[in-house]
Amino acid sequence: MGAEIFIPNRSITNVINYPKGYVRCLVDVAMPYGQDRTPLNSMFESCMTSFFDQFPGLFIHPPV
Repeated sequence: MGAEIFIPNRSITNVINYPKGYVRCLVDVAMPYGQDRTPLNSMFESCMTSFFDQFPGLFIHPPV
């Protein structure tokens, strides 16, 4: 595992946004091995759909 660095918001003084078009975001989620994953799968699908509905301007396509 790599080191985690935490920067408090009060320490951020300058922010520059360099737009380069669309960005693809991949999220890896660790799930327990050997258990029924159906409840977790439906929970993640529900969360992704809810996020897509709540912030429609952030997405080109619905999450999969």
